[in-house]
Amino acid sequence: MLSLIASTIIGFLGVSNTILWLLQYKWFKESIKSLIEPKPGTRTPDNTLIITPVRNDAVGLSILAETLLSQDYGSYTWVIVDDASTDNTPQVAREIASRDQRVRYVRVNEDEVPVNWSPKVYAIVRGLEEYDDGSYPVLVFLDSDVALKRRDTLRILVTQAYTYNAIASMNPRFKCSTLRCQLMETVLTTLAHSFYGFHRVGNPRSRIAWFYGCCWATTREVYSRLGGHKAYYNHIVEDKAIAEQAKKNRVEIRVINGVNHIETTWYPSIRETIEALQRILSPHTTRTPKAKLIVEAILLALHYAQPIITATASTINPLLAPIALADYIAQTTTHYNASKLNKHSPLTSLPTPITGQVIPIALLSTKQPRWKERTLTLHKT
Repeated sequence: MLSLIASTIIGFLGVSNTILWLLQYKWFKESIKSLIEPKPGTRTPDNTLIITPVRNDAVGLSILAETLLSQDYGSYTWVIVDDASTDNTPQVAREIASRDQRVRYVRVNEDEVPVNWSPKVYAIVRGLEEYDDGSYPVLVFLDSDVALKRRDTLRILVTQAYTYNAIASMNPRFKCSTLRCQLMETVLTTLAHSFYGFHRVGNPRSRIAWFYGCCWATTREVYSRLGGHKAYYNHIVEDKAIAEQAKKNRVEIRVINGVNHIETTWYPSIRETIEALQRILSPHTTRTPKAKLIVEAILLALHYAQPIITATASTINPLLAPIALADYIAQTTTHYNASKLNKHSPLTSLPTPITGQVIPIALLSTKQPRWKERTLTLHKT
């Protein structure tokens, strides 16, 4: 009798989970469909200011320089802000500035960052204070681990922001150097598009608001209206905070399908992925009671592991085997969309009932977020 009750409950959960994965598949497709085609707008500004904060990323900065300086849109000033790097990043940045008159270099020392400020936000503000004279109609923010894959990438990003007086960002391809990275990134891309898809970002009735902070542009008018980076000085995920404020102010967020135009490097190890998730999730985890976080983590863990649970229970009741198989197929097919989007091996979708556990682990972590060998102090806002 007990086995029948248990089988019924597990079977019900398996069927429900399959339906949820089918919905995620649908939401993923809707998110991708809502991305804007990578075409330049109708208006091009005379000049643009680009800010790149960088910390201990000499290799990434070199790649960004190679791809940025060869763009077909060259009317810009590029400010590299060195955030207290301890490797050879300063030498690389100075060398780049020495060979191209459009490039400027600013050094921020460790002890300069004010108390309660996010170091990255402070670096961006310093770059603006040094070189923004108020004449640039468009501001662009590029992370150092970004590579512009086509010569018109910058033009597309800038003109989309300028033409529509909006925030323009590109959905990048997440580049991985290890199989572990591909396994983790497949799960995260699915999560982003299925639960926080851009069809929701563009829906004024939805509270969801975000864009890719690695590569975005906006007009000076919009940037000023949103308060600039100074208004988000104590935010670890400042781009999400800016997006939320933009949506409140009815500023359009235009996310471009840039998988063939821009790449950003994801973290090679599981530990670094968890640290990245801790930063991304910090606005949620710092405001949510621990008991609720535990419930969320359990539900997420079960969501990914349910095919394994149902398959294990099928040893007692063979009727559960088809339910387990359907659940697993629905999950891996949904994740296949993500592996395909990032041009990773489709095999990365197969172990997602296991690799998906990285999300609840990060959700329950009690460690303070870290970035580039630096612990980031959390501040509730």
